[in-house]
Amino acid sequence: MAKMKRIPKKKLKEPDEFITTTAKVLLWIRENLKVILTGVIIGALIASSIVLWRLRTEKREADALNSFHRTSEILRSTEDPSSKGYQEAMDEFERIQREYPKTEAAQLAQLRLGQGFLELKQYDRAVELYRKFLEGNPGERLYRLFALQNLGYAYEGQGDYQRALDSFQGLVNMGESFLQPWAYINSGRCYEKLGKKEEALQNYRIFLEKYPDSIMAFMVKNRLSRLGAEK
Repeated sequence: MAKMKRIPKKKLKEPDEFITTTAKVLLWIRENLKVILTGVIIGALIASSIVLWRLRTEKREADALNSFHRTSEILRSTEDPSSKGYQEAMDEFERIQREYPKTEAAQLAQLRLGQGFLELKQYDRAVELYRKFLEGNPGERLYRLFALQNLGYAYEGQGDYQRALDSFQGLVNMGESFLQPWAYINSGRCYEKLGKKEEALQNYRIFLEKYPDSIMAFMVKNRLSRLGAEK
């Protein structure tokens, strides 16, 4: 029978390492209990504040979007820009911008407000609004496309064809997009008004090369013909 290994008396007298570590931890907790509880309470308050902030933000965004969509529906049913209902819708878009800043609804309201100014032929206000939008929303690619296009139309309404051209060329420089066909057509038209026939022809030809099956191709061919150019 194997003999049991004897444990030296010295080892018997030494405290167990795990017990010693646990005792130290318990002692530290007891001595710092107030600090620990304070930290737990602060952490819980911060977490609760974050949750409440997110809930309020989501509700605020939802309220703003609901107001925007409701006003857009009213505007779609109002064909006359000079009507009272149209002006009330414009006022509501301004309210959304004012009361819900830094929300998607505010951005959409700003774009729709600019379009309203275009329809009302208030080109100065449209230019001011779209420029402000482009300066304040550098990362919103889709919305910037619409803003650039309408800024071009607003400049064109003012008779500032060079700035209109710069806006339309900005669309071209942003790369492929569903608005790019119009960018070439609009650029060609501005070049015509600036008396730059060759540049206008170039943009019309690029359009026909890129979008030969477009429903706008016939119109562009007529413009080329009017300018005395071969298609």
